[in-house]
Amino acid sequence: MLINQTAVTSRQKYDLSRLLKACRLQEPITLGLPEDGDQYLMICRPKQEADASSLLACLIICKVQEDLWECYAFTHPHFRRQGYFSRLLEELCAIAKEQEALLGIEIDLVFLSDGNSPDGLAAAQALEMTFWYSEYQMKLDLTTWNPKQLKSPASRPFRLCRQIIHEDSDDTDGWIYIASFDEPADTSLQKTPPASCIGTCRLIPYDSSRFYLYHVEIQEAFRSQGWGTCLLHAVLRQLPPESSVILQVSSLNEPALRLYKKAGFRVTETLSYYLY
Repeated sequence: MLINQTAVTSRQKYDLSRLLKACRLQEPITLGLPEDGDQYLMICRPKQEADASSLLACLIICKVQEDLWECYAFTHPHFRRQGYFSRLLEELCAIAKEQEALLGIEIDLVFLSDGNSPDGLAAAQALEMTFWYSEYQMKLDLTTWNPKQLKSPASRPFRLCRQIIHEDSDDTDGWIYIASFDEPADTSLQKTPPASCIGTCRLIPYDSSRFYLYHVEIQEAFRSQGWGTCLLHAVLRQLPPESSVILQVSSLNEPALRLYKKAGFRVTETLSYYLY
């Protein structure tokens, strides 16, 4: 029985977590299930045959853009090579084709892999999926971090301003750090950086000792001058010394990779993207 839904019940979330656990017992995969999927395709046993393995396979669609859908697919190890993934893929292609006709665009279907599932890689090869690029997850433990690894090359003093990022509630979702030559007069979150801005980055706290770093960006006029090192150094020094910081970076972004490796970040996971 194939189910097509835009949201899942608490029971289905439990079944999805059990499916993922079964896959991880079979193979050392680290890829997880997205919590914000736009569409869930699931193959289950009929109710009269339901048991502990009632969820046989799933394909979760995350519509990153109108023309780019990220797809996460899992099949229970006991039920592989029985056509379940092919059935889900047919349904996915039918949905995409309908949207393409409606919107007048071509949709790219992208499948994610951490490289730890031989069955998954074999399926990608059999379907002639095209490797697109890889993305690295990197981690830095500040307990062993040596600030001298990022000796600041700044030729003139700069200031670091931290502003709270608010979404739909009053809770703090994270911060944006702005490096500039002059302190911004307005400390509220700005849609565009001040004219004196050197660069910005964002930080999300998972808890008091774990942080996610993203959107590290240096203004074009200040690139290739060491200001990325300055910004990263200044932000890391703001965090508790027992913290850890993680980030994700494209394998194609060689300047960023060099910066993070120089800072002491190490690769903990590799995600590969395949176009279908």
